[in-house]
This record gives sequence, C-alpha cells and structure tokens, in this order.
Amino acid sequence: MIEKLILGTVQFGLDYGINNSSGIMSESEVTKVLEYCKASGIKSLDTAPGYGEAQKRISNFSNDFKILSKFSYNETSPSENLKQTLEDLRASCLECYSFHSPKDFLENGIHKDLITAKEEGLIKKLGISVYSQEEALSVLNDKHIDTIQIPFNLLDNYNRHGDLFKKIKENDKEIHIRSVFLQGLFFMAQDKEPLKIKPLIKEINHLRELARNSGLSMHELCLRYVFSIDEIDGVLIGVDSLAQLQSNLEVLNCTSLERSIIEEINDISVSCPALLNPQNWN
Repeated sequence: MIEKLILGTVQFGLDYGINNSSGIMSESEVTKVLEYCKASGIKSLDTAPGYGEAQKRISNFSNDFKILSKFSYNETSPSENLKQTLEDLRASCLECYSFHSPKDFLENGIHKDLITAKEEGLIKKLGISVYSQEEALSVLNDKHIDTIQIPFNLLDNYNRHGDLFKKIKENDKEIHIRSVFLQGLFFMAQDKEPLKIKPLIKEINHLRELARNSGLSMHELCLRYVFSIDEIDGVLIGVDSLAQLQSNLEVLNCTSLERSIIEEINDISVSCPALLNPQNWN
C-alpha cells in the first residue's frame, strides 16, 4: 500500500481544504513530514507551480522522491514552464508532468515541446488531471498520455467509475486518484457542513453508520476503501501535519476491508453527482 501512496504538497504552500483549520504548514513541519516520508518508504510527491511555495519547499528533498508536477498553458511555452519547475525543485527530471486542466489539453493538445522533453528524459511520463468521466474518456486514445488522475472516494466510488477504470487499463494507462477525503467533508461536524452539500447528507450519514457498525473511523473507511481497488496505481493524499501523516500510515498497516463493506459502499449512488466536485460548493 505504501508504494501506491503519493503525498500531495498543496498544504505546503496554500491554505487548502474545507476542513483545514491549521492553514499553510510551517517550514519546520514540512521538513518533519518529508523526513518521515523517506523513513516510511513513501516514494512519490505530487506538486504544482500553483501551490504557492510548495515546489521550492520540497527542493531539498527532490532527489529522495519521484516528483509529479503539473502545468498550465499560458503566455510561457511548456518548455519554459518545465524549465522553471525543474529549477524550483532543483531536480533533473520529473516522474510525471501533467496537464493541470483538461481544458488546456482539449484546446491545445500535446505540444511538441512536451514530446521532446519526454524523449530527452526530462519527463518520464505525461499525464492529465481530470474532473469527470467525460474528460477522462477524451484522452483515452492519446498515445502520449500515460497517467490519468481522477477524483475517487466513498461517494465518487466504483459504482460510478468501475467501467471507466477498466477502459483506462485496457488502454495501458495508469490511474491515479485524488479527493480521497472529499477535501475533508467526510470529517466535518454536522453543524459545520456547507448548506450547498445538503443533497449529500443522507449518503454521508449512511457512510458514518457503516463505519460505526464496522468498528471503523471514517478516516479508516476512506483510506482502506480506495486501497481495495486493484486498478488504482496511485493514491494521492494531502496532510496538514506530521501527526496526520502518521495517522494515515497506521491505517494502511491494518487489514483490508471485508468484501461486504466494499460492496455496500459500491452500492451507494448519489442523487446530485455534480456536488462531488468541490468547485460546485460555492
């Protein structure tokens, strides 16, 4: 399980997450987290230029991890974006370089600079971060895309994505998943939940009851569920502190979920799937 874990670094540079009360991590806490990752066998970090100072903050550790970063099309060419990213990270190459927005891929396609960078060994894999099944399907036949990152969790589950996952694997691409905790929504006190997500409350309460009846915390249910899906190659999670990282790793040392619990989660189908995208909570 540890080998599939990808540590997200957005909290290293931004105040991120609906249930994040601690804000941006301090420099000393970032160092503690990364040192603990090294000692625990975590191999990969996910970052981006848009994550504030995150890339620069992990630069002292870039040789210790596989680095996955993202880019956006703007006035600077992809090759200039890549050059700046490698400089910020003080790295010689990236494990994966992904389109941060599917819109950029759909409007611009794969720039020749990216293919050249891959041929030169500056990038090992090209990827794309998507928000929907439709966006994922739009890149399935592109031979240059190696990795697709997509949201997946207890509500945005295998019931919704199982067929898509099979198609992605049939096209020899890796599946990386994010939004495992739905930006912390699963852990929020019920009186703090945004009014906008009211249509999801019934299903969230169902999950809370399932966790309680199974002798699990929601935290355990979230993590152990996503790691039960064989097609998934990488699980991206962020942390707010060293203690939270340690807690996550303790969960991964537990036994796998019973099949009956997995099937009950897979049977959940939300009535308002648009709310599974936090961008629609505002």
